[in-house]
Amino acid sequence: QGSSPAVKKKNSPSKSAQRARTQGKKKPLPAFKATDTEYVVPFQRLQGGDVSGAFAKLVEAYAPMRDSVMRQRSRRRIERVKAAKRRREGSVEEDNDEDSSEEGGEAGADVARMRQSVCLGLNQVTRGLEKGELSLVLVCNDASPALLTQHLPMQAAAAKVPLCAIGVTSQRLGGVFGAASALAVGFR
Repeated sequence: QGSSPAVKKKNSPSKSAQRARTQGKKKPLPAFKATDTEYVVPFQRLQGGDVSGAFAKLVEAYAPMRDSVMRQRSRRRIERVKAAKRRREGSVEEDNDEDSSEEGGEAGADVARMRQSVCLGLNQVTRGLEKGELSLVLVCNDASPALLTQHLPMQAAAAKVPLCAIGVTSQRLGGVFGAASALAVGFR
């Protein structure tokens, strides 16, 4: 009377079959992450007079690069405005009278050499440290969260590269090179 129909189980592999399949596969080793460590390596800070002197020399040395970047930005903005004006007027012809070069031959080469000697930003500095390309790293301490720059002292120590925390803000440091901001700057 009250017998229920037999419920058929799904065909699932036995536990021994599952173990046999997973035994051949090895789990990849976890990669070391600098943020996983319990050790905190403090930044070496420059003293007040040293910071202002070093920053002044940095501004003086990289002024041509900053000026070049600023000229390129203003030129791009002017070209965008002119292109929008031509589109509104329905004109298809292009203005070729402003094809003068940005810098002279030697000045342009100096600016290009300066750009190649600098890594701006956390990602480029981290890559440069990994590849062993950098000889000096400057870091701003105004990163929020501070975890962004926490790995740099250990990475610089591993690469045997001097690292120094300067007391200027990232906007001031980035402004030296014509960028909006730069939390870290590496020199090749």
